Amino acid sequence: MSHLEEFICNIKGEEPPHIAKLCISKKHNVPVEEILFQSTQIPSEFKITIGNKYYKYILSKPGCNKTRGDIYFDGDNKILVEFTACCLSSSGNNAQFQRFTKFIPFLKEENIELCYYVYNKEDKIQTLERQNKIAFKMWKTNGINVFFEKNTLQTDFNNLEIYSDIDNFIIEWNKNARVPKIKKEDNYCILENFNVEKSGSITNDPGIGKTLLTIMTLVVLGEKQIKLVNTGINCEGHFGVRNKFFRSINNIIKNFNIEIIFDYDFINNKIEKCELYNSEIVFGCKADYESVVSINYEIKLDTKINYTNHASCEQSLLCFKDITDNVPKKVLKTDIIYSIDNNTYFVEAEKYVNLENGRKQIVSWAQDINTYQYYKKTFTGQNIKCYLILYDKDNLDINLEETKFKNVKCILQENGNWLMNDTFEYLEFTNSILLTN
Repeated sequence: MSHLEEFICNIKGEEPPHIAKLCISKKHNVPVEEILFQSTQIPSEFKITIGNKYYKYILSKPGCNKTRGDIYFDGDNKILVEFTACCLSSSGNNAQFQRFTKFIPFLKEENIELCYYVYNKEDKIQTLERQNKIAFKMWKTNGINVFFEKNTLQTDFNNLEIYSDIDNFIIEWNKNARVPKIKKEDNYCILENFNVEKSGSITNDPGIGKTLLTIMTLVVLGEKQIKLVNTGINCEGHFGVRNKFFRSINNIIKNFNIEIIFDYDFINNKIEKCELYNSEIVFGCKADYESVVSINYEIKLDTKINYTNHASCEQSLLCFKDITDNVPKKVLKTDIIYSIDNNTYFVEAEKYVNLENGRKQIVSWAQDINTYQYYKKTFTGQNIKCYLILYDKDNLDINLEETKFKNVKCILQENGNWLMNDTFEYLEFTNSILLTN
């Protein structure tokens, strides 16, 4: 490392190189092509260089909150960035509402800048109108800066005026909302039909995000008493002290000194038992799972990658020739896909202790009919070869000549060494392959 290089700050996160680079590029207005992402001798730490300045990027565990943004700049100027590749034109309200839950633990923290990056290059929506306009006026009212990839949407957001009056907010919401309504009654601001239940549990996002964003907008505007009616919560089994919705509600109650009640009294008697978030902890300790090796391997490959699905990270789009696609839910996911000439390689990354599970994974890709048909159609004319890479975080004494390592191409150890298996064999992607010792 040159003595002329200037250290900027640590960045913590779970996301792979391309997302970290995009967030830095957008936040600091630097072309992404000028940002270099490199491995170091410590597998969970990386170096991100811009000119003669650099960040240390620490691949990290989520921490105790289990809800937080994707990238955290931990320096004199602390910045939390939530990244999404969802488009406003996608089904549901994922980009508009769902991601708001990530910011709940930190809304009271004045020393952390909160940013939301909507990477929506392919968005069919060109302008912020109706519900989209209201949603992002709410984000702005809550002090969260939103970055759009599409310039027309960014211009619209920059020109939005924040809400300054509760009554005007309620009028605008009710004029555009299809079902959920807001009304004032008996000194309470009542949120009606904001559903948070899905398939028998309180997991309905974007419904949860929509409810919390609406509550916080009312709170910022000065509301002190809020009642939730017809949320789908109607039995004791719906409640959980670690459920992110109830934890978030309790967090808002305590941090902003307001009253929030439900039309189901059981919840009102239990809500204070929910664990509070620790706003001083954004991410926990360094990561020690398989994304450590898969991200390092992606950098080591130094070739165009078709697809990544690193553990705890956002999936990339699958890109091959003229195909750009979200891998369907029913299709089994590989961790890395890349192509060289007429060969396409499917890579599964695992911790060393999960070797057996990894072997089963690479076999299952061809045995599952939906997966087999999807990849054969996508990579028509390609020879598809599968293999494993492992992360040995204990620096074990490993004999790669053992049969169990037959399809293991390399192992990354905690000391930064790569053990290369000179005798490994690819597993051919055919629907007749069998797992053998």
